[in-house]
Amino acid sequence: MGIFSATSDWGLEPEFGPKVGLYKVPGRVEISGDEGDLVYDIYGNGNDIWNLSDEGFFVYANRSGSWSLSAKVKWIDTGEPLNYWSKVGVMIRNQAAQSDSKTFFTSLRSRESEKPGDTVNSMFRLVKGGWPGTTAQFGKNHHLPEPGQDIYLRVTRVASLNTIFSEWSYDGIEWHFQHSVKINLGNTVSYGIVITNHADNNKLAHAQLSELKFLPIQSIIAERKLYLVENDINATIEITNPSSSKLTTIIEQPPTQYTFDNISHGGIIQNDSIHWNMMLEPGLTVLRYTAHPISNSIFNNNHFSGTIGPIAIFGDSSPVEYQVFKDTFFS
Repeated sequence: MGIFSATSDWGLEPEFGPKVGLYKVPGRVEISGDEGDLVYDIYGNGNDIWNLSDEGFFVYANRSGSWSLSAKVKWIDTGEPLNYWSKVGVMIRNQAAQSDSKTFFTSLRSRESEKPGDTVNSMFRLVKGGWPGTTAQFGKNHHLPEPGQDIYLRVTRVASLNTIFSEWSYDGIEWHFQHSVKINLGNTVSYGIVITNHADNNKLAHAQLSELKFLPIQSIIAERKLYLVENDINATIEITNPSSSKLTTIIEQPPTQYTFDNISHGGIIQNDSIHWNMMLEPGLTVLRYTAHPISNSIFNNNHFSGTIGPIAIFGDSSPVEYQVFKDTFFS
């Protein structure tokens, strides 16, 4: 199976859970090409990857720790004419064989066209058997890929932060951040490619995936930590660069009700935000600053946010919860 080792076909009774509708047709994967340049033709059927449980075909391998899986994705046949909701893409799943597992999935959706594929979105189920959430990157007000065009998709798990994030790319070189979620998974999870035709019929959707790569984390990531000291907040941004030295822009946006100083590493204040434009060496870099609330604004619903390159800074977004806990616990 190339870089993968197993398959699951949710809704194919009895091994992979009950089918959702009247039909469930077995899926398959066909692999061609030379070693190191394999092409995966994946065929699958299913009511949907959505709701409280999924129907679709999943080809996967298990990995422990923090990894990225990327692929170039192209629709061949959506398995149902004019079906906007057929989906194919890359997935990280807590329990591969269970149709209602916790999961994170970024997909190239179909469209109402003979040339499918103009919408990229991420879907996630944070609780086993729970209702999923979704976010669309492409839409009416975004730049759409040309229908039928290859799109690169990537999912990355940061195990130490219980975080998964998705990215997309036109060329596999310049990646664009799409979405991230905090999701508590086991130490070993399943990474793979997945497809559903989003229809209760006996037809198979067909897509072609190539240039698949399993790699340790490739993106520079950052985690924010907020420490309350009296009424001030000492903030740190812990940046991990897994590759070579890179010139990077970091923008931190504290709430407008704060002033800030003690900014490390030559950061400057621009338009009420803190900017660093710096060469990040491989390994760990820790940025620091202090935020001072104006009056009692610390108790308002204020949130810290920021980006490192195109990717959101993970971690603490508000000191309010910590302050409330401290006042309650020690009172």
